Amino acid sequence: MAAMRHSSLELTMNIYTDLVLLDVGAAVDALPAFGTADLPAVALGND
Repeated sequence: MAAMRHSSLELTMNIYTDLVLLDVGAAVDALPAFGTADLPAVALGND
């Protein structure tokens, strides 16, 4: 951001991010599966 002399992150993201090119669904699908068996009850909201 500083190297591009942008005053804010919003300005940088508006110029260099094209939401049409981002496949968010595929990115989420590529994440590893997470199980809940090892999470404490507090993390699950069951405390």
